[in-house]
Amino acid sequence: MTSGDVVVDASAAAAIVFREPDSLRIARHLFRASRAVVPQLFHLEVANVGRTKVRRHEIDEAEAIELLATMESWPLKVETVAWREAWTVAFASGLTVYDAAYLHLADRLRLPLLSLDDTLVGAARKRDPTGRAP
Repeated sequence: MTSGDVVVDASAAAAIVFREPDSLRIARHLFRASRAVVPQLFHLEVANVGRTKVRRHEIDEAEAIELLATMESWPLKVETVAWREAWTVAFASGLTVYDAAYLHLADRLRLPLLSLDDTLVGAARKRDPTGRAP
């Protein structure tokens, strides 16, 4: 990984994909990175955000699919996180196993974490007080 890499979680990506209020702030960080590193569950989590938006009638299914497809051009590197690794981090940090996968990846690769999830950001800061999330 290069020094310009970042681990990005689904909350940050969904903000950009679905043009949420924090999207510009997150996009500045994400698109400055040379590459975004994600765990294998990333695309499913972002797609689930789209499904939720469709079910809430915020967007229609065709628009959700179109917006989700924009991620196909992002410079993403998918890394495997074993369930035992995420499990251990989840219990040590109080995070869900899903969120712990992002934190484990950031720790393992020594990369900053880009997230809008306050609980995940807090856990990252506890592990690295210099701050891993903008």
